[in-house]
Amino acid sequence: MRLTELPIELIASVLGFLDCPTLLKASQTNHQLHDVVRQDPSLRYAIELYADGLADNGTSNMLFSDRIEMLARRRKAWRTLNWEHAHLPKYSGFCTAYELVSGVFMKNLDPCQDLAELHEMRAMGWQPRDFAIDPTQDLGIFLRIVENHTQVIVLHLLTVSTSKRHPQAQSPAIFYTIPSVGRLPIESAFLQIAGDVVALFTLGDHDSHRLLAWNWTTGSLLFDIDSNWSELPHSLRPKQPVLGKSIVDFAFLTERSFVLSDRGSPGSLNVCVFDGLNPGEPHCVASLLLPPLAEGVEVLEVGAAGSDERPFSTDHQARIHLVHITYVSKERVSYRVLLVVHHRIYLKCLEDYRRTGTYTAVPWEQWGPANSRLIGSGERLPRFPWLRYVHGTKLVLPAVSIRVLDFCRGACRGVGPSATACESVAPFDAEYDAPFACSKPSITRCMWIFAKDVITSLPYFAVSKSVPFALHALLMDEDRILGIKDISEVTPPSPLTITREDTSGLHLFCI
Repeated sequence: MRLTELPIELIASVLGFLDCPTLLKASQTNHQLHDVVRQDPSLRYAIELYADGLADNGTSNMLFSDRIEMLARRRKAWRTLNWEHAHLPKYSGFCTAYELVSGVFMKNLDPCQDLAELHEMRAMGWQPRDFAIDPTQDLGIFLRIVENHTQVIVLHLLTVSTSKRHPQAQSPAIFYTIPSVGRLPIESAFLQIAGDVVALFTLGDHDSHRLLAWNWTTGSLLFDIDSNWSELPHSLRPKQPVLGKSIVDFAFLTERSFVLSDRGSPGSLNVCVFDGLNPGEPHCVASLLLPPLAEGVEVLEVGAAGSDERPFSTDHQARIHLVHITYVSKERVSYRVLLVVHHRIYLKCLEDYRRTGTYTAVPWEQWGPANSRLIGSGERLPRFPWLRYVHGTKLVLPAVSIRVLDFCRGACRGVGPSATACESVAPFDAEYDAPFACSKPSITRCMWIFAKDVITSLPYFAVSKSVPFALHALLMDEDRILGIKDISEVTPPSPLTITREDTSGLHLFCI
């Protein structure tokens, strides 16, 4: 008996075992299978999720038809940027750090007031050096660094909802003293959470960097690696050093892997793995090399950033990462670009390592053109490489207006008459404000930067929304864009600072 001879309900049940790429191919083999896929709500829901780069959470009791309708409303809202409502929250107090994750907004000094759907956080009573939040775990981790004769890292493990000790943490705080050998003052510190792991990346004088990670539930240190490892005694040096003086940024890929941004010519994105339960050195499994450079050009900076009960969330395999790169010539002329990298290339590096067990340096030509999109507009790019410019499959840009670029699988699907397929429009083109889809490769001329022209082809859909004020920075989560208003009158100027007199510095737009 052939599949098409079965009752429609059984055909739909069989097709439900297929992954989406295979399901789409099966629906194109004949009219009967096409009609089954089109008419069955569960199969349609799976395809719509796949097209938008989303995955089902498995926690909702909503009907599939209702989920499809919610997906359609969400897609239309992001494609038109027609806000359901716009709310102007009132905030005051100096602030140098923000987070917006899954509907929770937090700043690092004064207590946050009610922000529409966003939750309220109470003041800590002291100013953390940095913090990270994961509302899905009701987790907030707050950093203190005590520097006297010693250098002590203190991580306070609290709930976001009550500001009390997190119930899954064996201790209310993690204390760690930095070893005296090679210790240098810490200028900047950045926290990130991935599941049961919290990592701290620090920057100091003389290109000194440090990367530490703990399992926050047990409080155990997983690793402490230092860019000054060559100055350590041989007995203390790492067997496979991954952190050198050319490493300038860090970002989680998964709960057990991360990427290090390396500015050593021509620049690279180094994929590393580690054991999240037991102490041990991380090791590099692959390096994705950036485009070859012209003679005399150096990489000055390179940094990478990775994104209510809902029936769906971002598909892990569909995410994008944003890489900020600054190039400098022998004459010290600089030029900045953004490189959007699809998460699938990182996953491929991890899979290749699991299969072969060997490190691989992947030339740009073998991974870059098909898995990235280079955006080069010099001074039009955001001044600050802010982590929340990117979320899931989307990138938001504070240009003349708010501009959102969506790199989901169905980015160029169903482009209507209001949007045009266009390969010549730059994402920062202020003269072109209409929605457009870019499915063709773009060419970034070599100028004085690259050894040859750079071709990238990751498809995207772009849409803009005018606002009556200038924005210096933006934050984004699943359904919200939070704009930080231009407050250039502040001294020293910083888009991440709000004075007590400026009570309208934050503007919330809800999709």
